[in-house]
Amino acid sequence: MKSIIALYIFLSSVGPSHQGTLEDTLTEAKKENKQVLLYFSGSDWCLPCIKFKKAILNDPEFKSSTQASTLIYQVDFPRNDTSDDEGIAYKKQIAKRYNPEGSFPKVLLLDSGGNILWEKDGYKNESAEIFLQRMQTAQLSEKP
Repeated sequence: MKSIIALYIFLSSVGPSHQGTLEDTLTEAKKENKQVLLYFSGSDWCLPCIKFKKAILNDPEFKSSTQASTLIYQVDFPRNDTSDDEGIAYKKQIAKRYNPEGSFPKVLLLDSGGNILWEKDGYKNESAEIFLQRMQTAQLSEKP
């Protein structure tokens, strides 16, 4: 229980990310008819991750455009990880399924069932507008 609380605190400290477990986020996405943007980062060592968060996730237009349709869930692998063993194991479990090659940053758009709709490895200084267009194209292509 202590490690789950630590994981909640960790996830709530990463800015726009959704709190709780990925499973909780997917359940909420299903209830709210939303998708999940799953974001893998190395917040204290990965320069492209830091740039992506600043340029995309913290962008006001991106936040307002995705608020109604998307929950954001960050899985962070900092060099100085203060998570307990259970929290680290949980993050590794998510990475094994969604980021087995260990790309940072890696962004995936999931449906509420956890199925991958779209994914992007790395960050090459694109604008929030361009990233949002690509993400929205993936969302539209998956609508029935």
